Amino acid sequence: MGAFVASGPPGFTALALINLGRSAKEILPRYNLVSPMAGEIFYAASVMSALLLFGLAVFFFAFGASLLVQASQVPA
Repeated sequence: MGAFVASGPPGFTALALINLGRSAKEILPRYNLVSPMAGEIFYAASVMSALLLFGLAVFFFAFGASLLVQASQVPA
């Protein structure tokens, strides 16, 4: 069951990146810190990075599931 632990951190990091991008999209134009388009660009980059991290989490989950299936098979 310990093989599933590896899928947690990439998933939570992906969620954090999406939330940071959403906040940047709202905060950066409001306070005129940079160009208003910078918030949109940061949001798009964070969503793409989050998708990559989510794919890594899915890979780790599939790897853990395959280990679990392999360990549960009774040898003939």
